[in-house]
Amino acid sequence: MKRNAFVMALAVITLTLMWREVEAGEPTLRKAVKVTFSVTLGSLRFMGSPPEAVGVVGDVKPLRTDRELPPALVLRAAKEEPGRYSGTIEFLASSTRDVPFALMLKVEGRWRKEPGNLGTEHVMILDSLLTVQNVSLRYVTEQRRFVAESKGGLIVDNYVAASTLAESRKDAASARTYEYYNVLALLSTGRLLEADNAYNRYCASSPLGLSAREGYDHFYGQKAFALAKMGKNEEAVQSLKGVQPNVGDAGFQEGVKSALAQILQDGGRQAEA
Repeated sequence: MKRNAFVMALAVITLTLMWREVEAGEPTLRKAVKVTFSVTLGSLRFMGSPPEAVGVVGDVKPLRTDRELPPALVLRAAKEEPGRYSGTIEFLASSTRDVPFALMLKVEGRWRKEPGNLGTEHVMILDSLLTVQNVSLRYVTEQRRFVAESKGGLIVDNYVAASTLAESRKDAASARTYEYYNVLALLSTGRLLEADNAYNRYCASSPLGLSAREGYDHFYGQKAFALAKMGKNEEAVQSLKGVQPNVGDAGFQEGVKSALAQILQDGGRQAEA
């Protein structure tokens, strides 16, 4: 009896692992999933006051984009923890498992995009095997942005996994967007060599050509800021001065010039800015 029970238990574990392995590569949900967002504002202030409300926007329904305000999901203040907001939303079966999203903060009656995102978005990877899942984000003053907390919830801001899912459903545009987000995420954590390699791969696979750069591309500016934060101001300046004037569009070049002026001013070199 004990041996039979052991064999049955082993079979269940094996089937569960096989199910997870298969599900891990599936680009869409098998069944509906409820996601609870928890956001901690910490010391975040606008004009000396905390935001009046927190919302979540995104392209995957039932979320709405930041062009369709107010947000479909507006979080409620947690009475037991001041500065923390939470709310739940349900994603239906057949929704994409990679769900890009961003936080919106209501300030003086107007909804504003979360600070420090530079045009990027967060992304969560939904799991069909869990009908209730959690996303927890906290504003980190030192980084001036919202960072995912490790509390055993969903996989958040894993852009490599998101890109793989997008590729599996033949969505090349989303896959490339996630690749770019991954580059900025590496820069924000000081992993410059990995960011360089990831950015080179991103540019090499561009359908517009290796030298093409769009106005949204903040790589060089963000790399320079990361270098300056590490005390390598001169290296930061030279990295920006080394960007060729014939690379990218006007918006890209303006971003490089703006970043260079900021680095010079922060380093006390106003005359060169």
